[in-house]
Amino acid sequence: KSGTLKMLCLARSSSSSGGTLADLAEDEPPEYPIPKVATTLAHAILMYGGATTEGIFRVPGEVEAVHALKLQMEKGDFNVDAEEVKNDPHTAGSLLKLWLRSLEEPLLPCELYFEATESHGEPEKVLALLDKLPSPNRQVALFIIDFLKVMSTHSQHTKMGLENLAMVFAPCFMRCPSTDPMVIFQHSKHESDFMTALIANATIPEEFRCPTS
Repeated sequence: KSGTLKMLCLARSSSSSGGTLADLAEDEPPEYPIPKVATTLAHAILMYGGATTEGIFRVPGEVEAVHALKLQMEKGDFNVDAEEVKNDPHTAGSLLKLWLRSLEEPLLPCELYFEATESHGEPEKVLALLDKLPSPNRQVALFIIDFLKVMSTHSQHTKMGLENLAMVFAPCFMRCPSTDPMVIFQHSKHESDFMTALIANATIPEEFRCPTS
């Protein structure tokens, strides 16, 4: 398997990439339970003004800049000092969403999808599902959830409150296992309810919290 692609899980379609968080966890030092790609991008978004950028995560980054940063990180280079990254937090924001969507297995495994969409955003049911996640998935989910909690506190600048963030990130967390367009449509309406409840109610252990400085 390709070491860098396997480590980053950035290419879902590549047979050489592995692409699951379980694969990735084998390569991460135990003292760093969160993949470096996730922590680096989250830090870059905060460091370069994402918390004061209107439409962060909703507005896409420039395609060429996002692609360049993706290729750079696939090579194991996590430097985020390029002008295209520093001057536009949408670049790191877009790549973070792309990385999550590109995982071979979504953070919420497909076998839990319908249970999640049928939870109707009830906190007890939602949090019970969080506890069912495989350990690597749960660790990354907790980190991303905490990052979104942090971002939601800046909605007066970003216009991206809890519900907007949940709507944008729900497709990054979960993927309908059905190919029936009607099933996909019916359940997609409930994805953001699940995600909103997850962000609002999850308690994040200290080791999975997103650094805010």
